Amino acid sequence: MLTISISNLANNAIKESIAEDAMDLKAIQDRKNEKETPLNVFLKKLKQDGFL
Repeated sequence: MLTISISNLANNAIKESIAEDAMDLKAIQDRKNEKETPLNVFLKKLKQDGFL
């Protein structure tokens, strides 16, 4: 039988959440110098690509 404490479950969930946040922050940092795209241009591109 596998036993794990509630504390360990919570700690693992928090560690995973922090790791995901770190990946998100890295992605933001990596993309900070990208050219901005106006919403109408972005939506038009999504429609052309069949996503909308």
